[in-house]
Amino acid sequence: MSKSYDVKLKVEAYLHPTENIEKVKNAINNIFKDLNYEIKDIENNMQLIIGRASSLGALEKFRDLLKQDRIRDAARATMIRSKFDDSMVFYLNKQVAFVSHISFSIPEGESPLGPIKIRIRSKKLDSLIDWLAPKTRT
Repeated sequence: MSKSYDVKLKVEAYLHPTENIEKVKNAINNIFKDLNYEIKDIENNMQLIIGRASSLGALEKFRDLLKQDRIRDAARATMIRSKFDDSMVFYLNKQVAFVSHISFSIPEGESPLGPIKIRIRSKKLDSLIDWLAPKTRT
């Protein structure tokens, strides 16, 4: 892993009162690794779980799952669409992450428990996308 992309990863998920905090953390850890977590109390008895990392290693599981689930082309298209300046924001289905798979989601309404919000920042975002989800078709 000699590549350097100066990566900043931020993962957020709302924790509803009916959800177990450890299960939501496990869902996130099934997709990303080496995150530093903080929990914020927000309105209506909800909490926000925030995970952060500043290493390419945090994205290795995500990259491997994109390959394993054979969704690199779809993931690539989603990431390219989600780019703005030096960052990209996209959403993953929380329940699917719990079983160690990836399903891209919309910000609201698709799942009753809400998605996991992913923000990745890098000055070399295009190269990072190439590393995460290389083209499989020409």
